[in-house]
Amino acid sequence: MSNDCFLGNVNENGFEQLRITVLYIRGYIRLQRSVEHATWYEKLAEYFPVEEMKSEEHMKLLLKEKGDIYHKDESNKHVLMYVETEDFVFVDYLFVSGSARGEGLGKKLIEQLKKKEQADYTGSRAG
Repeated sequence: MSNDCFLGNVNENGFEQLRITVLYIRGYIRLQRSVEHATWYEKLAEYFPVEEMKSEEHMKLLLKEKGDIYHKDESNKHVLMYVETEDFVFVDYLFVSGSARGEGLGKKLIEQLKKKEQADYTGSRAG
């Protein structure tokens, strides 16, 4: 069961209207903010349980200091965090927005990574 409500003032006053969806899941209430204007970290934090999340500072540090192997791919419909080395590709987080679910976006992103890994593997073996 889900109910939508809107918070905020009228746009002409300079306030952004914030959409919140209240989801009733197994007796728990989860507030789900509209992800249209959320940062990549907010999108992940809204979707993944807190115990499964790295801190924002940790992830930014990984992107800065390990940017040669730790990557972020994002659009308004997804956030993909992954590790890519010569030997493997590891998906750390994959978020697909509710508005894009059912479009096959998650599958397409995984397939792109698989093709990239296969191309890297065959390229390194050929050399």
